[in-house]
Amino acid sequence: MVTVSESYGVDPPTGALILHALHDNPKITSVYSIGGGNRAILDAFDLAGRTIDVFAAHDLDRTNTELLKSDQGSFVIHHSFRHDARQVALHFSKQFRLINPSTEIEKAEINIACPIASGV
Repeated sequence: MVTVSESYGVDPPTGALILHALHDNPKITSVYSIGGGNRAILDAFDLAGRTIDVFAAHDLDRTNTELLKSDQGSFVIHHSFRHDARQVALHFSKQFRLINPSTEIEKAEINIACPIASGV
């Protein structure tokens, strides 16, 4: 496993870092992108003449939706930041007895989006 970070999800630095990682690690065939710059990641693989077996992205934004539609993404992990923030606030409130200690707090919701098989 190789961690590539500090590009802040911006395409030019992401692409440069990925190209460097691909050069140094010829066995990389899969990507889990948590921070954006996904188009630059795919472009870097193309420039290096490499294929991606699995491309997992995070958050169902416009870019990642397009990756799924074009069969360039394997799946996208998606969750609601608003829901997550509410859950954190409730846990803190419960811990510090700002709400009733018996208050039930829902578990986080995580969804997985996958491309639709063609012809279906």
